[in-house]
Amino acid sequence: MAGAGGRDHGTPLTGTAQGEGGRARGASDLRAAVSSARSISSGTVRCTLGADGRHREVAARGVEEPLRGPEPQAHRGLGRRRRRGDLAPAGPRKLEISVTGEEIPPEVFRIPGLTHLTVGGRSTTGLPPEIGNCSGLKKLNVRGHRITALPREIGKLSRLESLYVDGNALTSLPAEISELASLETLSVGNNQLGALPDEMTRLPKLRDLSLATNRLTALPRELGRLAALDALELDKNARVDAAPAGELPALRILGLRSCKLADLPASLAKLGSLEVLAVGNNPFPRVPEAIRPLTSLRSLYLWGAKLTEVPSWLGGLTRLTLLELEKNALASLPSEMAELTGMEELRLESNAFDHVPSAVFAMTSLRRLFLMDNRISELPAGVNALTRLERLDLTGNPLEKLPADLSALSRLVRLELPQGALTDASVRGQIARLPPSGEVWFGNPVYHALARCEQWC
Repeated sequence: MAGAGGRDHGTPLTGTAQGEGGRARGASDLRAAVSSARSISSGTVRCTLGADGRHREVAARGVEEPLRGPEPQAHRGLGRRRRRGDLAPAGPRKLEISVTGEEIPPEVFRIPGLTHLTVGGRSTTGLPPEIGNCSGLKKLNVRGHRITALPREIGKLSRLESLYVDGNALTSLPAEISELASLETLSVGNNQLGALPDEMTRLPKLRDLSLATNRLTALPRELGRLAALDALELDKNARVDAAPAGELPALRILGLRSCKLADLPASLAKLGSLEVLAVGNNPFPRVPEAIRPLTSLRSLYLWGAKLTEVPSWLGGLTRLTLLELEKNALASLPSEMAELTGMEELRLESNAFDHVPSAVFAMTSLRRLFLMDNRISELPAGVNALTRLERLDLTGNPLEKLPADLSALSRLVRLELPQGALTDASVRGQIARLPPSGEVWFGNPVYHALARCEQWC
């Protein structure tokens, strides 16, 4: 469910972009910064706008970004008519502003050629109707402010591909959001949304929808019309009815963590393309039956559900590479889980295991195995079957015995044992035989294998 990335910056622009001492004043100075940025074909302008909307600190940096064509030829297009392979038309493409007042000055929305707008400062209470003037805008980021509503004019941004309004105070979304025909990413998490407009299901290109941490209890009935939707995040929406999500044909990632759910809707069983299902921290009395037909799953998060048993059919999800079952009340695993031979990471910490389940030793692709905070007193010799194991964590167990030989674990680079596990001489011997590149942790101390033979053998 995304954020702003890194950038390459050129030489800071000077001239009218900055006033005396690096300070600029008034709307004319913002326009001056933009004008100065036009001396380079594509630029990023950064500025701080004061609470009075007049006192501004401007720092503009240009970024040379060729549209197409050979990179070494790009600079030759500056100062002359653009040809194919040259740089884009003059004018900044990106603006990052930090607003210390409640309003964004309207001059911002008159910048020609603007494609990316990021507003920082955490003080803005709304977007003005002038946002509709930015017809070329592709990315709008107004995360972490105090915005209570989006203007209807946002529907005029027909080229907008990414909209980030997380961490505001939105209680609803305008119906005009359905007019964002190019929108691929919509992130509105951590707001106060109680419902979604039905019109939102008309976004033909929407792939990533983040709705986490709101007050949603239902989804639009026609959610299945979002045929391109790839990822849906609904975490921390208490008791949300996620049944319409079962009609999403292309969905690969679904998040329903911490939703206070006692079960999953049966409709989710139809998600044949689902690869990642995160439903941890829900009070499931048993593993939901809706998961059983999801044979395309690669990652399944079932932590913190207070489960006392795992069904045998879980062993039929043979494409799983990651399974999180920590913070439950499990004391055993069914033998059918030995079929999960493609498993690479298994998390069983904070349960009630007094031994390592034998099914684990059949998961020969395992690279990371987490068993901390259980009741395990012995690590059996079967662990040697896990020849691809890179990390093994047994901290927080009353561990007394290791196998006589651990040499088969040639790829192990980190072994974590309970504090005091070195009291047994056989344990010290096995540590000495681990790969030279590995580490052994006893709580906080780290011992490198290169020094083990000299220190303990």
